[in-house]
Amino acid sequence: MSGWRGSSCHQECGARTFGANCDNTCHCQSRECDKFTGICTGRTTDCMSGWRGSSCHQECGARTFGANCDNTCHCQSRECDKFTGICTGRTTDCISGWRGSSCHEECGARTFGANCGNTCHCQSRECDRFTGICTGRTTDCMSGWRGSSCHQECGARTFGANCDNTCHCQSGECDRFTGTCTGRTTDCMSGWTGSICQE
Repeated sequence: MSGWRGSSCHQECGARTFGANCDNTCHCQSRECDKFTGICTGRTTDCMSGWRGSSCHQECGARTFGANCDNTCHCQSRECDKFTGICTGRTTDCISGWRGSSCHEECGARTFGANCGNTCHCQSRECDRFTGICTGRTTDCMSGWRGSSCHQECGARTFGANCDNTCHCQSGECDRFTGTCTGRTTDCMSGWTGSICQE
């Protein structure tokens, strides 16, 4: 009979057990549950980490974890420990936009991508944490970078913000950030002068 145990079913279930013969463990944060139904009682009705449901007797699914299974797993494998959220499966990497051992920390304003492993090279220093596309007051790239996510380096003959400036050095090579001539010679091409051959 539910709520009782013993050979003649005359002993009540303890505070941490419930059901027929008291065979079920109470997974409530308060560690107290109704001896018949398992529904949580006490100060809080929340489930312990890794459990969900009115009687906290259902385990978290593969893509959820934590108390009441309220947290979503942001692991590339889509599998995580039901208690801690630490990634399990073939890879322990986080999906784009997330970082940390349980992939539950959002990327900061200057990082994006899987495990937040890419640096944001936007002039605004803000980018979408998933794609890296620039956000903020300006969508221009910092010097030396180009592309919608400012993740491509300037080519050998370009430099500056968005790589909009052409290198007029005789060697055809210049610093992608400053435009200063590099290579075998630091002379300017015919018709160009100045410290970065832009005049």
